[in-house]
Amino acid sequence: MHLAVLEEAGLVRSEFVPGQRGRQRVCQRVFDQVRVELPRGEAPHERDIVETSLPVGAYADAEVAPTCGLAGPDAIIGMLDDPTAFYEPAHLGA
Repeated sequence: MHLAVLEEAGLVRSEFVPGQRGRQRVCQRVFDQVRVELPRGEAPHERDIVETSLPVGAYADAEVAPTCGLAGPDAIIGMLDDPTAFYEPAHLGA
């Protein structure tokens, strides 16, 4: 569902290609950067403010170099000093 929204917005494109078992979807970003500018105006009313907190692992991109590591509540995620660990699905639980 999220990919369809990004495609509809023109931010990514995807295609199905033959895979080892059937077809696989290959996705490609359309832009390297997206800049969002919010209008300036008078200070918002308190009821218009939404505050939320995100887990440490809720990032979408990272620049990582050894010495590095990532851990969840119960174990280390991936291998120590291996930047690819930061892109494992388990990083969301860090």
